[in-house]
Amino acid sequence: MANIILIIFVGGAPILFANAQTTPFKLLSPDSSIFNTSYSDWVAKWWQWNVNIPLEGHPRDNYSPEKCSINQNGSVWFLPDILAGEEQRSCTIPNGTAVLIPIITGGCWNDGNPQFMNDEQLKNCAMEGNDGTYAAVTINGINIEDSLLERIQSPYFNLTIPKDSWTRYNEDTSGRIFECSICPVGTFRSIADGYFIFLEPLVNGEYDIKITHDTLANSNPEYRHAASLTYHLTAN
Repeated sequence: MANIILIIFVGGAPILFANAQTTPFKLLSPDSSIFNTSYSDWVAKWWQWNVNIPLEGHPRDNYSPEKCSINQNGSVWFLPDILAGEEQRSCTIPNGTAVLIPIITGGCWNDGNPQFMNDEQLKNCAMEGNDGTYAAVTINGINIEDSLLERIQSPYFNLTIPKDSWTRYNEDTSGRIFECSICPVGTFRSIADGYFIFLEPLVNGEYDIKITHDTLANSNPEYRHAASLTYHLTAN
């Protein structure tokens, strides 16, 4: 059996995992920061990236490896989640790039649809679908401890919804895409909530990240679902 090396640095520093048969990797704890930006602020940035992408071509749906690079720039790449079912995705990222992946996340913005909310209502809106979440993650065969899967919230932030955002469009059973006539365009006060995996900049190598989660304990049946997602990442 291969020896596993696990080195923990306290004080919000990254936690290093290594295995004699796999590429070492580091994970950020929820109270840490990277590139002079807090983990929670990166969650807000993930949501801005997410809503900027049109429905047609969004990497969350009908995934293909080419979609992995959509709207990616800078030293952190954002990868999409999965809402239900089971899926495997391959993605090649630049060497030295950090990666943020949601396990499950919700975001709400105060655009008046269907009504305006105060801050407490806005936060509850973002959180309610994530209540009762069970999550498990393995990376390169190593089980990730629960302390690194703690729930995290963004601060309140300004989220810009462009006209072609997927949030303003839906697809019916026939594949016809139609615009939401009551979904406004603009910049709105927002907050996000959820569970994430944040990998420090990756060195050349292969990384298999398996994420499973369910919300079967959620008190609202509309929010109950289960999903399993595996990312096969190549850093080069």
